[in-house]
Amino acid sequence: MSRALLTGITLAITLSVACRGKTDDADGDGVNAADDCDDNNANNYPGNAESCDGIDNDCDGIADNGVTITVYVDADGDGFGNPEYGQAVCTKPAGYVDNGDDCDDGDPDNYAGNTEVCDGGDNDCDGVVDNGVTITAYLDEDDDGFGDPQQGELACEVVSGFADNGDDCDDDDASINPAMPELCDGFDNDCDSNTSEDSMASAIDNGVITDITPHVTGTNSSPALFELSTDTVFCDGTFYVNLLVSEDLAIWSVNADAGATTLDGGGSGSVLTINTDGLEVRLQDLSLTNGLGQVTQLGSIAGGGIVCEAVNNPIELSLDGVVLHHNEAISSTEVTFGGGLFAFECDVEMTNTEVFSNVSVYGGGLSTWYSEVSLDGVTLDSNQAYVGAGWMHGDGEVKVRNSQLVGNQAEVSLGSLIDAVSFDVEFYDVIVDGNSAANGGGLGVYGDGAFTWEGSGSGSSALTSNTDDGYVGALYLDENLTATVTNVDFGTSAGGDDNSLYDLTIGDYSYTLGDAASFSCYGGTCGSPTGTYLGGTADSGSYTGFLGIAFLASTNGTLNYFAPYSYSNASTCEGDFYVVSNSSFSGGSWTVEWADTGNVTPTSPGYASTGVVGIPLESGTYYGLVWSNSECTIYYRYASSTDTSVADLGTYEGYLYQASTSITDYEVGDTITLYDGTSSSFDLRMYVNGTEL
Repeated sequence: MSRALLTGITLAITLSVACRGKTDDADGDGVNAADDCDDNNANNYPGNAESCDGIDNDCDGIADNGVTITVYVDADGDGFGNPEYGQAVCTKPAGYVDNGDDCDDGDPDNYAGNTEVCDGGDNDCDGVVDNGVTITAYLDEDDDGFGDPQQGELACEVVSGFADNGDDCDDDDASINPAMPELCDGFDNDCDSNTSEDSMASAIDNGVITDITPHVTGTNSSPALFELSTDTVFCDGTFYVNLLVSEDLAIWSVNADAGATTLDGGGSGSVLTINTDGLEVRLQDLSLTNGLGQVTQLGSIAGGGIVCEAVNNPIELSLDGVVLHHNEAISSTEVTFGGGLFAFECDVEMTNTEVFSNVSVYGGGLSTWYSEVSLDGVTLDSNQAYVGAGWMHGDGEVKVRNSQLVGNQAEVSLGSLIDAVSFDVEFYDVIVDGNSAANGGGLGVYGDGAFTWEGSGSGSSALTSNTDDGYVGALYLDENLTATVTNVDFGTSAGGDDNSLYDLTIGDYSYTLGDAASFSCYGGTCGSPTGTYLGGTADSGSYTGFLGIAFLASTNGTLNYFAPYSYSNASTCEGDFYVVSNSSFSGGSWTVEWADTGNVTPTSPGYASTGVVGIPLESGTYYGLVWSNSECTIYYRYASSTDTSVADLGTYEGYLYQASTSITDYEVGDTITLYDGTSSSFDLRMYVNGTEL
């Protein structure tokens, strides 16, 4: 190494050591440059007080730390700044404020602490628009001033189509709201479920409902008199009224329950009177009771429950779900008609209706004249009358379906009487049971039209357990009718529902029938008659007394007539015919079932006919067909015969006789002692005619 190089190195080391020991403070702030953050500015050094000048005066690395203020843009000039536009400054410039409490810096009416008003803005900046200053408005679609409680919304004011309350219970009907009076119409008109419609009534005219309760509110001793001229509805309760109908209208119960709504005539007049020609009137779901028939415009005392009476133009009356009960048409001096209903020139249609416990002279339940009548689902029960207890009808078509005539009591004749004159009568699935009368306990049908009675199934049509104390029987048919009966039960002794006396009488003929009977009647008789000639004419004899044949009935047929081959020796000789019965052929004591006395016996050989006998026979009973004479000698014919069938009614058993020259006339119910005999060579000649249905 050269001396010069060594000298240079030594000098550098010496200078370096010398510099380390020297102090450098360029700005003279007393802080060594090494510790000063800005040795060029005497106002910036560690420990100095920070001032707001945009410089780090205290050398903590942050300019103006802790000495600035935050200001916010106040665009709307309301003194409250936009919190999203704040900045740190030394002094607040124009257009800025020292808070960021504005929630809407575009509207000077919205700022913290302002009073909230209902304008759709958050005026007090609490985060809720219109907080505490709105009202609830309710949709009012029917514009009745009462809104739908399910359709409420917050609003500043109530505008058209809204209401300030939600008190409406039906916002589709302006007639229903809390300001409306309650009416009888099945609706909660006043929107108060505690308000009852009971004992109220309303008139309805072109949709306008009017309360008529005061007009139809009477008492049992003083029923209200009121004229109905428009549709009328009654609510639950009993109304003591006598009503007059003067226009086409309907009357009904609001609850569709006849048991809940009763029109009571107070025992002083007909409950309902309709006497204007050509009207159309409908009654539904009502009970009419305690009516008393009055003199009608035609002069009859009639119609305790309903009077329906026209003169020239028929009225049309419809009853559905109606109950007519305990009404009367009675008088101590006059003939009366229709305890439940009297109809004259009034076409009646009844469905699902009950008529029971009504009283009159003619037609206790119904009395209908010159009217078309249709019954479907109707019960006539326990009505009373002298004639036609359940129903008396005169002149007009009749149709009865799915109905019952039961328990009606006629003091004189016919549980029900239908005289359709030349019109037809149709029964379908009809029960006639338990009715009673002195004559014709069940039903009598008169006229010269057609009568049909059909049962759709087993037991669906029946004439059973009817009581006749006279001679007609359960069903009486006019001999001029054409009748067709299909699948109708007439009851049996074994079944305990047989009719007393006869099941059927048409003209002079009576018949005993069983269940599921089907037959036709025409010309005064039913079925197809069968005739049988018994015995022969080869031999002849004479007698004075009783003589006849006996047979055992094998079917419930009808004996139409019989004719023994006999004649007398005197033109004035009178003889008697008898049909007798016994439990055995050899019983001796025979009961008279039919008698025809005082007949003139022919004087020349031939058949002496009884004329119509027409009595029903009972299977298993022995019957005798005998004739008698004690005034002169009677001649007869006989011969050996193998015939054993007696007109398909039974089996020939033998002959009956009693020799006597002193014979009195016998009546039905009397007994005659007759002796029996059999002989293969002594078979009396006789023609017997009968019918099996």
